[in-house]
Amino acid sequence: MMRDARAASRPNRLLEGDWHLPYVHNLDGSTPKEDLDAACEFDKKTGEQWIKILRKVSVGRCAAVSYERQEVKNFEKDVARYSSLRGSGHMSPFEHPARPMTLKELDLFQQPVVIWDEEYQMWRRTGDFTHFLGNVQGWVQERKMILNEHDFSKIVKE
Repeated sequence: MMRDARAASRPNRLLEGDWHLPYVHNLDGSTPKEDLDAACEFDKKTGEQWIKILRKVSVGRCAAVSYERQEVKNFEKDVARYSSLRGSGHMSPFEHPARPMTLKELDLFQQPVVIWDEEYQMWRRTGDFTHFLGNVQGWVQERKMILNEHDFSKIVKE
């Protein structure tokens, strides 16, 4: 079933500056009006950009997916969950919201593909390149934009 679903999938192309925001974006890539309205209200209260707020909401909803019904959304609770997760160093939900790398980032994170050559018992370059930052190729995860995200002890101290 998963193979069939993947074969039938028609991904939305994201451009520089666009974000993939699970549990915020609809399947067509649009953002529900109620989430946009709530983000704009938060923007007015806090002065924080609405896209940053929606990224926080996505992180909070990704974390809650295993224990809360996704039809029931509480914008303020989702933003608070983001802060709680970040403060405790629980970084895995921060891996899901992501954006495509810019051309500059693709250049910065370009790495040669190296494979093991069994016949000659050595590593060799294939001539291809990857662009990994974290565990996804060609994408910048919300997690990677947090200082010390790789060192739990430093995050908790903050």
